[in-house]
Amino acid sequence: MYVDDGARTCAVVACDLALSAYAGAALALVPPGAAAEAVADGKLPDPLAENLYEVLNVAASAFNVPGAEHLRLHALHPAGPPLDPAVRLQTLTLGRREDLAVDVAGYGSGALSIVLLA
Repeated sequence: MYVDDGARTCAVVACDLALSAYAGAALALVPPGAAAEAVADGKLPDPLAENLYEVLNVAASAFNVPGAEHLRLHALHPAGPPLDPAVRLQTLTLGRREDLAVDVAGYGSGALSIVLLA
């Protein structure tokens, strides 16, 4: 969840478990087998979640273009456990949304959705 300087949620980026594990593992050069194991277990381990947070933190720069509100990563809700219903509702927003398939070289593919709320 990305917020502006007034702490208003302006964008949500959702990654499926596969992309969460692969991106988190790739950042720290964790062997692909460990990422695949997380996917098989259906839960993102804390170290991979921390790495994913860093990936998404850097991704905030994509929102920060001239003339736009400054956004920063506010919260990460790791893939696996059920999302808070309010957060889930934001991930299902239609309109200003882009759904992508992302391949993390050497690890695998997953889904990414970018939702602009404001």
